[in-house]
Amino acid sequence: MKIYFATTVLGDRSRVADARRLVVALQQMGHEVLTEHLFEDDAFASDNQLEPEAIFDRDVAWLRSADAVIVEASGSSFGIGFETGFTLGALETPLYLLYDTVRFDEISRMAIGLRHERARVIPYDNFEQALEFIRATF
Repeated sequence: MKIYFATTVLGDRSRVADARRLVVALQQMGHEVLTEHLFEDDAFASDNQLEPEAIFDRDVAWLRSADAVIVEASGSSFGIGFETGFTLGALETPLYLLYDTVRFDEISRMAIGLRHERARVIPYDNFEQALEFIRATF
């Protein structure tokens, strides 16, 4: 399965190490994570080498080719909001929005209040719950 896993590049990346472990778990289960580079420490530097239009074209192509979209919304950003809206508005792909409940007061209510027939919001209290969801769903 091809998975587009969205996370913030410019926002709060304090959860990126845990999210990286989710990516590794998905890969160990045999899935292709199209956006694996976003979970590296140098994600901003890597993407900064490309023109904004190239990033848009690449990411939209990945979204279109993905079998599922996972959004880690604990470090909110405009980018993940765009990816969520594009997925639900232009595609038929299922979307899973994860967020750490510790960050509840810092996350857009529009995101965590998401109601859509192809979307599922997954709050988690600790990393193990997020990992359990990933393993059970994928």
